[in-house]
Amino acid sequence: MAIKFKNKKKLVISSLDDLSPLDEVLDEMETKLKVGVEYTVYLLDHKKSRTLNANKYYFGVVLKTLMDEIGEKNVDLTVDNLHEAMKGRFNAKVIDVDGLGLCEIGETTKKMTQDRFVQYVEQIREWALDTLNISIPLPQEVIEHDYSDLYVQAYNDYESK
Repeated sequence: MAIKFKNKKKLVISSLDDLSPLDEVLDEMETKLKVGVEYTVYLLDHKKSRTLNANKYYFGVVLKTLMDEIGEKNVDLTVDNLHEAMKGRFNAKVIDVDGLGLCEIGETTKKMTQDRFVQYVEQIREWALDTLNISIPLPQEVIEHDYSDLYVQAYNDYESK
């Protein structure tokens, strides 16, 4: 059951000493709740790291679609090195290594915020379409499908390398 509010507003709690904004929202919600119905309220921290569903989409749809299309042409391609290639292309940073000088590496995606991860995936989707003529479905286009098995397989392959 979804409860809709006419005036959607972002609730920001910057101090645990003052929870009055939360109290106000709970008071407003109370008039819309039904007795005997169980509700779940989510509180997200300000940083908002990406979700398990985002990981499922990335490994089970984005990387899987790319693997299906270009993996047959390149038998050495694995989910692990495809993920590393995407990080290098779309999430690169330059580091200074003694003896080697400046080196470009793919930075981890694990610490990305939700917003940055969405941007990262969108860059991959646009690149795949423009460069390889591969259309990667949007999350809402695959939401009714359960990609858990694909995600678990792809992620386990990636983690085991």
